Amino acid sequence: MIIKLTLIISIFFCFGINAQEIDTQTLNKIDKYVQSIQNKVEIPSISIGIIKDDDLIYKKSYSKDKTITPSSKYYIGSLTKSFTGLAIMQLVEDRKINLDDSITKYLPWFKIKDMKSIDNITIRTLLNQTSGFSTYDGLKNFDD
Repeated sequence: MIIKLTLIISIFFCFGINAQEIDTQTLNKIDKYVQSIQNKVEIPSISIGIIKDDDLIYKKSYSKDKTITPSSKYYIGSLTKSFTGLAIMQLVEDRKINLDDSITKYLPWFKIKDMKSIDNITIRTLLNQTSGFSTYDGLKNFDD
C-alpha cells in the first residue's frame, strides 16, 4: 500500500502537474513512469486517476494479466490510517481535540462490553493501535 501511495505522490511531484493544463506529453510521461515503476517493483496492477475541478479527466489501468480496468475496485486496506492520522493531528495542532481525551468525549454514543474501561480508550490509543481492539474485532463487520 505504501508503494502505491508513494507512486501517486511521486507522479504529481515528478511531473509538476498543473491543474490548469495537462497535455498529451505530460500524460505520456506519467504513463512511462508508472510502467517503469510497475516493472521495477513488480506491482501486478495499478490504476490511476487525475481529477481537475471535481471532474475525473484521466484514468488508466496497468495490469500484467489484463484483468484490471480503470473501473476496477481495489481494497484499500490500511491506507486510510495515514489519512485519518494526518487529519487528527491537524485537529490537535489547531487545538480542536486532545490526544489524551477519552473517545467518548467526541463519540458519546460509542459503547463497549466493559464500559468501566472505556475511559482508557483515548484518541492516542486508537492512533497507536494500543486500544485493545483486535484485528478480528475491526473486521468482523465486513464478513458479509
